[in-house]
Amino acid sequence: MTEPLLSARGASVSYSGSPEPALRGADLDVFAGAAIGIVGESGSGKTTLGRALVGAVPLTSGEIRVGGRPWSAVRRGNPVRRSVQMIFQDPYASLNPMLTAHETVAEVCRTWDGLSRSAASHRAVELLQEVGLSGHTISRRPKQLSGGQCQRVGIARALACNPGVLVADEPTSALDASVQAQVLNLLLDLRESRGLALVLISHDLSVIEYLTTEALVMYRGCVVERGSTDMLLKQPRHPYTRALVDSIPGSQRSPQLVRNAVDPAAGCVFAARCPDMMPDCLANQPPLTGTAGGAHACLHPLGELKLPTPIPLRTVVSSA
Repeated sequence: MTEPLLSARGASVSYSGSPEPALRGADLDVFAGAAIGIVGESGSGKTTLGRALVGAVPLTSGEIRVGGRPWSAVRRGNPVRRSVQMIFQDPYASLNPMLTAHETVAEVCRTWDGLSRSAASHRAVELLQEVGLSGHTISRRPKQLSGGQCQRVGIARALACNPGVLVADEPTSALDASVQAQVLNLLLDLRESRGLALVLISHDLSVIEYLTTEALVMYRGCVVERGSTDMLLKQPRHPYTRALVDSIPGSQRSPQLVRNAVDPAAGCVFAARCPDMMPDCLANQPPLTGTAGGAHACLHPLGELKLPTPIPLRTVVSSA
């Protein structure tokens, strides 16, 4: 069997001063060419998982492996590090304000490939053109660029490392709607042309549907459901996933989230808000199963689950 480019096993992260873990025992395999979405509400742990995947956040327990080696064994300067790159949510904050777009990308080319200044400059121009930037734009600093242009610079910088995996953390949430479509289409084109694996973090289910074929749903640091994107959106099994789908604008159903979140102790992390909660839910954490899209197994029999009628998701309009 082919080895995944990137994998997580039991990945857990706790931040100092936080009353509960930000990430709890997450498992994930990213194979070449995969397109995986990670979705959940704010505070669900999806960004923490993304940062852990690129080695930016140390694990409290568990392991993340890249190229078959644990991140803990991959030191600075090791070429393996370049194989996983991140695209950040804030396009302005992710760039050095003192460097132009061209200098930002050329610096990476010199650092990783040892190119001369002229060769790195030429390579930087090629990469910026690949993401749709050229002319006088590439000689501008971040404050002189739009949000969409800054995000394209960030993508070109990531591509300069020639990665096998791109982890994109809400890459369009800070952009205008029309620019969002352009950036999403760019990521789709790059994945197809370069054979990249994409891990897309988003709260927008329509974006997850548009760009990914597999998805993970997270709640309070846990992966509560996983499976094909189509299955999760049309026939969600976990009550939390059903509530997310019901929250899509245009849905004729109202999300059934009840009570406030409380510490579940040993039980299901969603039990306190679940409309289908049973007493055992407070005491036992159901494991992920391999059925019905790999959903987090509820204690209710599958036949009693009231699956929502599939609703049309709003589509991303391509830029002219």
